[in-house]
Amino acid sequence: MMMEREFPFSLSHTQTQVGPAERDGWQVFSSAQDSGGGCVCTVLTPLNGACSRDARSKQVRHLLDKVQNMSRSIEDLERRSRQDIGVVEKMEVELRGLENKFKEVEAGHESSRARHYQVSQVFDALVHI
Repeated sequence: MMMEREFPFSLSHTQTQVGPAERDGWQVFSSAQDSGGGCVCTVLTPLNGACSRDARSKQVRHLLDKVQNMSRSIEDLERRSRQDIGVVEKMEVELRGLENKFKEVEAGHESSRARHYQVSQVFDALVHI
């Protein structure tokens, strides 16, 4: 005779908890961490030898798939973010270089105007002699 066991769910608007009954044999199969190393989600699976057709096993596999998909998405986002930060940092360096070149050109232009003014003063003085 097959005995039906309940899978303990606690659903509320603020929190969702899914966990095994204490009498069942479960093991930590996978977990996801945030960038600070804190545990975001832990997936428990029945010990080896539990029936794979069991409804709880299917639910756990489904949750595991979701966690793995989310973990891949988070890893992709982190990788892209690191790449984007690298691009921004490179652009900052290039912009600083351009800013310095503009300052050099501006200083050269001011110096050139000052020399032109001096030459024109000397030329005017020579013309009026």
